[in-house]
Amino acid sequence: MIKSITPEEIVKQVIVKVSDNYAGIPNLMTSFYRETIRKNKNYVSIAEAVIEIFKAPYNNTFRNDMTRVYKGRKNVEVTRFDTVLFRLQGGPTTTLQLDLIKNPYSILTFDVMSSYDYKLLNIVVIDGMPHYVIGFHQKPDIDIPLFYTCYLLFDALFSMNNCR
Repeated sequence: MIKSITPEEIVKQVIVKVSDNYAGIPNLMTSFYRETIRKNKNYVSIAEAVIEIFKAPYNNTFRNDMTRVYKGRKNVEVTRFDTVLFRLQGGPTTTLQLDLIKNPYSILTFDVMSSYDYKLLNIVVIDGMPHYVIGFHQKPDIDIPLFYTCYLLFDALFSMNNCR
């Protein structure tokens, strides 16, 4: 049976099915983290760490995800920071904020959906399962700055696998 579905309907289904598709219990993981800063083709800063990640349940908005560094190292080439000194606010904890299912306020809410135009870009097969690639950008009449262009990857069960 072939059924036509719009990109907006896919995003709405993802929002509705969050409690079905994502863990309702906490999860503890061990991971490797690497952050690099390059100036032209040269690395000016490299940070690496083995971290423990506590992922709070997706249905609990009062508990935050947390990280703990087991072992880490950092190398900075101060001489390559010529004329501009800057500091990036990054790190393992910041990357957890990119979990759009846990932090949907920026993209995946019914209120915010009206600010974007959606387009089905492709359907790809990953591990034998079809995935929808949906692109979206801010509508021209919206004055506040939002995400401009992003590509979301949703599986056929309407859970999000990746954002680019």
